[in-house]
Amino acid sequence: GLKENGVIVTDLSALSNQLGTSKETLTSLISEYTDFSLNNGISYSLVDLQNPDVETVINAISQNNRSSKLKYVFILGNEAVIPTMEYENQSQDGDKTISSDLPYSTLTTKSPFDGFEFSARKMLRVGRLVSYQGQSFEKFASYFRNVMNCRGAFSSITPYGLSAKVWKKETDFEYHNVTSNTKAANSLPDSSPEITVSTVENYIPRDANLLMFNLHGSNNTKFWYGQDDDSYPEAIQPESLVVLNAPYIIGVEACYGANFCGN
Repeated sequence: GLKENGVIVTDLSALSNQLGTSKETLTSLISEYTDFSLNNGISYSLVDLQNPDVETVINAISQNNRSSKLKYVFILGNEAVIPTMEYENQSQDGDKTISSDLPYSTLTTKSPFDGFEFSARKMLRVGRLVSYQGQSFEKFASYFRNVMNCRGAFSSITPYGLSAKVWKKETDFEYHNVTSNTKAANSLPDSSPEITVSTVENYIPRDANLLMFNLHGSNNTKFWYGQDDDSYPEAIQPESLVVLNAPYIIGVEACYGANFCGN
């Protein structure tokens, strides 16, 4: 059948150094994954960049996009391996800049804060597998092993959603779009403060494999928070998901929800 195209972007030297392994061992792991992906309809090319800046990464992706009509960009490594874009934060909160991989999706460094508009339908699908200095190679490699072992695990979708009460209406709309073709098509997400970190495990289906959260986040704690007026209860923590007995995907809208830079 027709195959989709993607690129795996990394700095093999920097990433292998972080993981305490050789470039050859790392390349072998990536090759195993690209072979698996090819058998499942996605043709990945490896783009190895040495100490790149954001513009260099954009140019490399753009070049591959012109020749192969890309759909996916899979970044390997943290910001010390492949840099993130630092946008000037014009949201008038405490953060001076915002770290983002958005330029690798839009293929431009133009900022949304400056009025740059883009079409979500035309953007590349970008994901990043984060690493850190001193991480073991086996721990990093376990992601690829899990993906390859979980083929077919999402043939049936069991969703669960949790929203801050103040955003419940908007979350209901998005949740319906996400779950409309599942067995939970007519269900709605829970809300917090009604659900808190002490009770949330009682509401998450044990076989849930698609989780959607629209909550407040923090750069100081591990919790995501609900809201109703001036009440911001702890709604969920990483340990809340230990109850799940199936591979799962998380979609989250939360401040610092994907904050890995410097961590």
